Amino acid sequence: MDDDRAGVNREEATDADFSPVELAVLRQLARTLDAVPGLRQALAERDVVVTVEVPEALSLRALDDVPGAALGLPTGLRKHLVKDAPKGSDRDRRAREFLLMLRLPGAILCLSPDAASHLPAAALLAAEHRLTLAPIDASDVAAAIRVTTGAACSPEDRRALDGLRISAEHLAVSIRPGRAPADCVAHLVRLAAPPAPTGRGRDITLDELHGCREVVAYGRELIRDLQAWRGGAPWSSVASGGLISGPPGTGKTLGAQAIAASAGIPLLAASLAQWQSEDQAHLGTTLRAMRRFFAEAKALAAGKRGCLALVDECDVFVDRRTVRHAHADYVLEIINAFLECLDGVGGREGVIVIGTTNDAGRIDPAIRRPGRLGRHIEVGLPDAGERVAMLHVRLGDDLAGADLLPVAYRTERYTGAMIEALVEDARRRARHAGRALALDDLLAVAGTGDEATPAAVLDRIAVHEAGHALLAYLEQPGREMVLALQTRGDERGWMAAKDPHHGIWTRAAAEEHVRVLLGGRAAEDALLDSASSGARQDLLTATRLAVSLVGEWGLGGRGLVAVEQEPAMALATDPLLRRDAQELLDRLYGETLATVRRHACAVRRIADALVERRRLDGDEVARLVAGPVTATIR
Repeated sequence: MDDDRAGVNREEATDADFSPVELAVLRQLARTLDAVPGLRQALAERDVVVTVEVPEALSLRALDDVPGAALGLPTGLRKHLVKDAPKGSDRDRRAREFLLMLRLPGAILCLSPDAASHLPAAALLAAEHRLTLAPIDASDVAAAIRVTTGAACSPEDRRALDGLRISAEHLAVSIRPGRAPADCVAHLVRLAAPPAPTGRGRDITLDELHGCREVVAYGRELIRDLQAWRGGAPWSSVASGGLISGPPGTGKTLGAQAIAASAGIPLLAASLAQWQSEDQAHLGTTLRAMRRFFAEAKALAAGKRGCLALVDECDVFVDRRTVRHAHADYVLEIINAFLECLDGVGGREGVIVIGTTNDAGRIDPAIRRPGRLGRHIEVGLPDAGERVAMLHVRLGDDLAGADLLPVAYRTERYTGAMIEALVEDARRRARHAGRALALDDLLAVAGTGDEATPAAVLDRIAVHEAGHALLAYLEQPGREMVLALQTRGDERGWMAAKDPHHGIWTRAAAEEHVRVLLGGRAAEDALLDSASSGARQDLLTATRLAVSLVGEWGLGGRGLVAVEQEPAMALATDPLLRRDAQELLDRLYGETLATVRRHACAVRRIADALVERRRLDGDEVARLVAGPVTATIR
C-alpha cells in the first residue's frame, strides 16, 4: 500500500483526527483483510465470521477507539472486540452473547489478542478465516509521520525504516506533532534497530558460529526452505520445528539467534518461566502469555516475512506419563496448551519454532513428534580446531595472525560460553596491566590454577592419564582420543576416547573397557609405587560395568536371570554377585597392571609429553608408544 492510499472510508473522520497508532492500525487491518482474495466482498455480502488476532494491546485499544465507519468496513458488519480473557462465569455469558449475535444477519469481525483464549468456542467454530494483524511496515510509519508532522519522509528516512521491527508503542512515543520527520525516524531507529554486529556475545551469524556444525547445517537448510516458501512452495515443505539439545554453554540459544540473523527474520524469545512471571503466575495468565507470544510471532511472520520463535529450557515440558505429584493438573494444562500453540489452530505458517534443552530425554514425546519440534539437533563440545575459530571470532581484530592453537589445547572441554568468558578475562588482565591484549594473557587465563599445583601432583595426574591412554591405544590402535592436563574446578586431567562399540557390549568389549578404566590406577601403582584417590570415578564406573556384565547382561556365567538394580544395592544384598564382580575386577586389574609394567617407558613418555604440552591426541600417543623400550618394571 503506498502512502497516498489509506485503504479506509473515513466519512466523518479525517486523517488529522487519528493518532499515529490509529493511523497505522487502520492500514494494518486493511492490509490484513486484503491479503485474503474476496474477503472484503464476502464481509459485505455474506454472514461470515472472521477472527483477527491483534497481539499488541495498544493496537487493539486503537481499533476499539476508532469509529466503525473509519475502519473502512462494509455497512452492517459488526465488530466484536475482546480485550481480556474470560474469567469464571464470564465464559458462559460471553458464549451466550456470541450465539445471539449469530442469530442476527450480517458479518462479524472478531478482534482479540488471542482467539483461542479470548473468544468463545462458537466463534472459533464459526470462523471461516483465522487471521493475525499484519505487522507495522515502513509505509505505515511514513504515512503516520506525514499526517502527524505535516511533512513527508525523505528517501533516506524511508530506507532507514526498512526492516525495522516497529511496535505500536514505538510509534506512540516517537511520532509527535512539531517534530521533523528525520527526528521521528531517528527515534524509531534507536528503539527498533538491532545492534550492530560485533562478533562477540549474541549477535553473530551462521558464518561466525563455530562448534555447532549440526546447528549451522540446520540453519542453512531452513534458509533455503524459507526462500522456496517465499517463491511459492507450501509451508509444509519447511522444517519449521526443531529442538537443540546439549550441555549448558554450548551455544544452543546462540545458534537459534544466529539462524534468525542469517535468515534476516525477526526473533522472539521466551520460556515457561517468563510466561509464568507475568501477572500472578496463575494458570490463566501463564496460558495467555504463552498464546500471546505465538500470536505475536504469527504477526511478525505475516507477508511471507517469516519469524523464529525461540522457546528456551524446554525440558520443563516433561513427559506427561511421569507426572504424579499434587500439581499434575497444572503441569498437564501447560503442556497441552504448548502443544496447541505448536500445532497452531488455523496454522502457524511463517513461524519457525526452535526449542532448547539440556536434556532432550525429559521432554514429552508429543512435543518432539514431526510437525512440532520434530527435528532434533544435538550440540556437543567443540574440538580444538573449532575452539581456534571461536577464539578468532571473539577476538575480532585483536591478535590477528597469532597462533591460537596453544590456547585451544589449554581449553579442552570448554563450551562456547567459556571461550567467550576466557577472552573477556584476558582482555581484563591486559587492561589492568595498562597494555594491549597479548597471547600470553589468553594462555595465562586458560592455565589459571596450574601454577598453584605442585609439580609432583601434576606428574601423578599425567601418569594416571597416560595409563588410560596406553590401554586405550593397545586395546584399539588408531582409536580417536584426547588427553588433557588442565585445571578447572575439581578436575585437573582426563582422557576422552571414542567408544568403538557404540554402547553394545560383548563380554570381550566390556572387559576391554574395564581395563582402560583401570589403566590409570595401574600406572600410578607401577610408576609411582602407590595408587591414589584419583581413580575413584574409574573404579565406580568399572564396578557398575562388572555388576551389569555379571548380573544383568547374562555374560558372566551365572545363567540368564537378570535383575536390574543399583550396583550398591545389588552388591549389598547379593554376596555371590559381589564375589563374582570382585573376582572379575581383580583378574582384569592384574592383566592391566602387567600390561602397564611391560610398557612402563611408553607411559613415562606420554606423561612427560602431557606435562610439557598439556594436550595430546591419538596420533601423538601412538608415536610415543612406538618409541624405544629401555626398561620394564617388574
